[in-house]
Amino acid sequence: MKEDIAFNKLIVIAKRYSQALIKLAQSDDELNSLYDNLAAVNETIKSSDDLKTFLSHPAISKDDKKSVLGEIFGGKVSQEVLNFVFILLDRNRIFALGAIINALKEEMNRKYNILVIRAISAVELSSEMKAKLAQKLETIYQKKVNLDTKVDESLIAGMVLKIGDKIIDGSVKSRLESMKRTLIQR
Repeated sequence: MKEDIAFNKLIVIAKRYSQALIKLAQSDDELNSLYDNLAAVNETIKSSDDLKTFLSHPAISKDDKKSVLGEIFGGKVSQEVLNFVFILLDRNRIFALGAIINALKEEMNRKYNILVIRAISAVELSSEMKAKLAQKLETIYQKKVNLDTKVDESLIAGMVLKIGDKIIDGSVKSRLESMKRTLIQR
C-alpha cells in the first residue's frame, strides 16, 4: 500500500515537471534537444554507482553536488537542462529524473500524435512485416505508430500487441491455455 502511494506520488511529480518542460521549449527542435540532453544526464547518473551515491548522500551539500554536475555536464548539455537538474537537486527530487523523462516522452508522443505499440511475436518480424503492421495500426488508430518489437518463442506462433494498458493477445499459447481451461471446467 505504501509503495503504491509513493509510486503514484512519483507519477504526479513526473507529470508536473514534464509539463513544465514542454512549456519551456520554444520549438519542437528545442523540445527534442531537451529530451535528448535529459536522457543523457539520466543515463550517466544511472551508469555510475559512485555518482548515484554521491547525489543521494545527505551529508554532501547541494552546492557541492551542483559543482560536480556542472563539471561533468558543463558544455555537454544545454544550460537549461543543467539548471533543471539543479532545481531537482534543490527540491530533493533528483531521484525522480528517470520518471520525469518517461513522462516527458509520453507528453511528446501525445503532442506529436504518436502511439507506441509493443509487438511481441514468436519469431523475428521482417522489415516488410513490421512496415505492414505499423501501416495497418496507423490506419486503425489514426496516429503515427512507433512499433517496438520483441521476440518471445514461448508464444509458439501469433502475436501479442501492447498498446498502453491494453493487450491484444493473438498468440497460439493463449489459445491453447484457453482451451485447456475450458476442458478442465467440463
